[in-house]
Amino acid sequence: MPVVVRFAFLFYCVLQLNTSMAAQEVSHYKTPLDAAEWLFSGDAFGCKVSHRVAGFGQMQLLALPGQPLAFRLVADWLPLDDKRITARTVAPAWHDSRSGLVTSMSAQAYIATESQHAEQFLEALERGNAWQLIVFQAEIPLYQIDSSPLATQAAANALRQCRRNLLPQPFSYVRQREFRFPQGSDELDEQALKDIRAIGAYVLADKGVSQVLVDGHTDSSGDHLVNLMLSKQRSDEIAARLIELGVSRDKIQVRSHGARYPKASNATESGRLANRRVSVRLVKEVQ
Repeated sequence: MPVVVRFAFLFYCVLQLNTSMAAQEVSHYKTPLDAAEWLFSGDAFGCKVSHRVAGFGQMQLLALPGQPLAFRLVADWLPLDDKRITARTVAPAWHDSRSGLVTSMSAQAYIATESQHAEQFLEALERGNAWQLIVFQAEIPLYQIDSSPLATQAAANALRQCRRNLLPQPFSYVRQREFRFPQGSDELDEQALKDIRAIGAYVLADKGVSQVLVDGHTDSSGDHLVNLMLSKQRSDEIAARLIELGVSRDKIQVRSHGARYPKASNATESGRLANRRVSVRLVKEVQ
């Protein structure tokens, strides 16, 4: 065999060997079909579908009040901070269909998340498709994690139903809200009414909320007694709307302060606007 041909042949063999070794370095994780399951859990505070992948961790769809649906990978043992992770939807082998969506996930500690296309991952479950994730280190694929496309529709339907009954906002949002008013008025705008509905829904759902503190304030314009009465009208208006939503009168504590406690200077219009307010604060019992 000529030297040039021999060299070319050896180079080809080495290339093939390296390619084969690189392919073998990718570790595959997938729960066997006979052990695969999709678990749903949920209530007004959150909804979750999870699928355990044996030896690696969980794939999840997570819906929380006031937040977009999130697609997540939760690793049991592998830190994901320094990894690049791609996710895609895959039709099962018996479907004559190409792979669908491909997207990237952001990671922190042992959790990788994607929200922009999470709805499409839910739709993939409804169609009986699978999820596939590839974990890269320095652009080298290290791990492939596959879900099992078995009995996915029931979990997907349960998640959709649960999301319809989620609270509008989480406790972190409703625990303390502030409502501002036009000069001399107790009228509430549409955003304020929306937030009041969210507060009412949360209080009704969370039996741990023991008190709803409603504090009315005004700016320093005008007569002291008029301001005191106006602050009471404002706080009473919000309290009345909460009661209409079903919140117990016994939980609501209304206080009116007039202009006594400004949070900004009354020398400017922006400061006076900040002072024309009613704050609503939820108090929860210590568990």
